[in-house]
Amino acid sequence: MRGALLIAIVLAAAPRLADARCGYVVDDFCDYGAQPAPRGFGQSPIWVEGGVDALHFVPATTNAPMDVVGGQLRVLARNGVYHVGFEFVFADLAAVMPMTSARSVTGEGGMSIPTAGDVAQSKLLVGTRADLGPATFLGEVAGGVQVAMYDNLDKPASQMWLLLEAHAQANLWLSPRLTLGALASVDVVDPSLASFSLVVGYHLRDFDRR
Repeated sequence: MRGALLIAIVLAAAPRLADARCGYVVDDFCDYGAQPAPRGFGQSPIWVEGGVDALHFVPATTNAPMDVVGGQLRVLARNGVYHVGFEFVFADLAAVMPMTSARSVTGEGGMSIPTAGDVAQSKLLVGTRADLGPATFLGEVAGGVQVAMYDNLDKPASQMWLLLEAHAQANLWLSPRLTLGALASVDVVDPSLASFSLVVGYHLRDFDRR
């Protein structure tokens, strides 16, 4: 009789113990153990990331490396261990970083012409993700274009690059729907095209549960 009562108490307490174990920790047992497999990306977790991005590239106006600060927006959807997404980056060339080695070019008559204009990136990406406690780690491959529009009259008005990038990202869960992450990107063909960003993510489902 006592054995049966003890078993009943354990079975009743098991769900509460599992919830306490999960807390803000994300692992395969908590998130996916009892979840049905989704059928396509239509039923998959979706999240949006936005933040500050530092771009490194070589503008045609100076032919010298330049670092500018802008904004980044990412929209992603996950299916199993894989995810796909879209990424957009925009920066004003006037928003240069202190370590930039050259930000102007000398025109006729020795006049210094500042590098002014805008630069933008548009990319599609595919990647995979691993969860480790309250942290998530992502690896991605992205393809797209980078376009710079310059205001200088005596130099090329625009410049375009085709991008094929490798991404590495680490995120930390702040709450069931918010993450804070760092993302590094480098072009595999032209390593002079690189970026680093800090992003905040909003997830439409708690801990991306399906």
